[in-house]
Amino acid sequence: MELNHSILELNISQLSELIKTREISPVELTQFYLDRIHQFNHLINAYLTICDEHALAQAKQAEN
Repeated sequence: MELNHSILELNISQLSELIKTREISPVELTQFYLDRIHQFNHLINAYLTICDEHALAQAKQAEN
């Protein structure tokens, strides 16, 4: 599944199902949201610290 803006319309149950069926991976989903954070955080300052490496490492663990 190609991740695009339609992913933003899905709730956590739907995202979970996509991960279970391996239509998307936890790493892909995490990277998608990290990209969004970096794209918009300068406008809304929602995050003080963004730990990309830690988030991706946890997503990688979830794949296994």
